[in-house]
Amino acid sequence: MIDRGYGEATTLECRNDSHEVTDKQRRRKEILFIMRDIDGSSRIMTAMEIADELLSHGFVNRLDRNNAAPRLTEMCQDGTIDVIGKKKDKWTGRMVTCYKIREA
Repeated sequence: MIDRGYGEATTLECRNDSHEVTDKQRRRKEILFIMRDIDGSSRIMTAMEIADELLSHGFVNRLDRNNAAPRLTEMCQDGTIDVIGKKKDKWTGRMVTCYKIREA
């Protein structure tokens, strides 16, 4: 452990370290793989549903919405996927965003 004094930016440092080692392109490909049905059509899914399938396919080692959410935000911004509505999340009971791959 590295000792830090009061006020040092340890949290930002750790976040930046994690950001640098994350293979974002690989995770984007895994998300697109999960969002496609066997017949190639796009599935409507929430971030947590995608995270659950990332776990079941062995792409991640624990169930965490943050395994998908940051990439989903990027993919919405670059036009790869679209927000198409919301539905009740089975884990939290709250209304959450639904995503679908943008069809050309």
